[in-house]
Amino acid sequence: MEEQYCCRPCSASIRNDESLVSFFIEWHRSANLGDVALSKPPTLITHKYKEGSTFSIAEFEGKDMLGSVTFRSDAQCDVDAICISTEKPIFNEYRILVNESEIAKFLDSLYANVQV
Repeated sequence: MEEQYCCRPCSASIRNDESLVSFFIEWHRSANLGDVALSKPPTLITHKYKEGSTFSIAEFEGKDMLGSVTFRSDAQCDVDAICISTEKPIFNEYRILVNESEIAKFLDSLYANVQV
């Protein structure tokens, strides 16, 4: 309002930062995930419906657990993980992560929390 920002510029409608997707991919290449294994390492994917937009999906698994984390160039990140034996969710979260530090902290926390 009146040329002042009330909050950080995190709206997905105004962001398209492929470098964040690249960071997400590189983070997975160098991270120690403990007992969690990547069943599908992330790669850069061009979005079919949003020209110029990219995203990446990492699929992971652990003892009695499957999950995936998706990161898009508009800074949106979705995570789902389920317990295989009970089919109950372990993790289901949505975030907007606008810089490399936020992405790294979130991924560190995510993979620490799915070490069940």
